[in-house]
Amino acid sequence: MENKAKEVSIPDENFTLEQFEKGHSITSDTALLVETIKTRFQNCSSGKSVLDIGTGTGIICFMLGSAFPNWKIDGVEIQAGYFDLCLKNKENYSRFHEGRSINFFHNDIMLYSHDVYDIIVSNPPYIKAGSGRLGNSESRMTARHEISLNMQGLAQSIKRLLDKDGKAYILYPCSRKTEFESECKKAGLDIIDYIPLNEAGEHKQAILFEVSHAGI
Repeated sequence: MENKAKEVSIPDENFTLEQFEKGHSITSDTALLVETIKTRFQNCSSGKSVLDIGTGTGIICFMLGSAFPNWKIDGVEIQAGYFDLCLKNKENYSRFHEGRSINFFHNDIMLYSHDVYDIIVSNPPYIKAGSGRLGNSESRMTARHEISLNMQGLAQSIKRLLDKDGKAYILYPCSRKTEFESECKKAGLDIIDYIPLNEAGEHKQAILFEVSHAGI
């Protein structure tokens, strides 16, 4: 059955965004992640480079672009359907927000090659491979389950693509805290802050991990 797209309004944003009816929905997790970054960098006047891993509809990129007009923001998405949505959403977004540097790439993050970024963000697949019910929507399964990107691969990608003085902000359920700590350590990363998102809609109780290179 065709997975149709529908328009949704974005709170506090002057545009609408398309998402799949049977896809990964925009939740309060997204807003809380973005608000945390806005707070962390509210006094930052310099331009930053940002990478959103598994960008989905591109919502995090657009919300950060609205908050920080001089930032260069890239989103990488492995699913072709979502990548096409990103391009449609960018066209709509650009009518209301001219001059923003937001670009999307259809690629596997494990194969993605680029200069390092000042900031990396991700609301990654959070259900461990082999766990949970898969359901019948491929796009929703890939967004939620570790089918195309697992925790180890995410940590390795952060290590490779994050600037030596950069920070990453990664959202996972509290139940996977110990696993993520272990994968970060193996990849040569330090978790420098744990930001609880107790009202997060998708994960019920989640943690936004602030990550840097080890020893920084």
